[in-house]
Amino acid sequence: MLGFLKGLFGAGSKPEKVVNTRDPNRIRRLRGDGEFSEKAAGTSRYQEALVEIKTGFRKHSNPDIFFDVVPEPTNQHDRDALQLQYEGKLVGYIPASMTSEVHDALQRVDQVGQKCRVKGRIVGHEAKGLGVRLNIRRPAGF
Repeated sequence: MLGFLKGLFGAGSKPEKVVNTRDPNRIRRLRGDGEFSEKAAGTSRYQEALVEIKTGFRKHSNPDIFFDVVPEPTNQHDRDALQLQYEGKLVGYIPASMTSEVHDALQRVDQVGQKCRVKGRIVGHEAKGLGVRLNIRRPAGF
């Protein structure tokens, strides 16, 4: 009986194939190893932004923060540079030793030129200087 109804209403034909498209607005998160062992580069130039961000987290001693990783192809020193931003504020860069790994990971998931995120912590003291430690697994991946 069930077969008859399927045939009658067209359910017996093959289902349409669903095309797997990637959402270009999706923000992926880089995998971490839990160590926070990678130091962000260039943080000494962005102390004001780091102090402002850390001030917002005074209730927590050292919370995990998700930083946006934004490609900066116009960087005059490194075309592959990847900025670290928090709420639009530039706080440093992915270390140069890791940029090719992150770019390769972005390419593998069709996210070239798109944002991704990485977990990090603001470390140090305002008087001596703040830095950012990143929780990134090597090789970089999602």
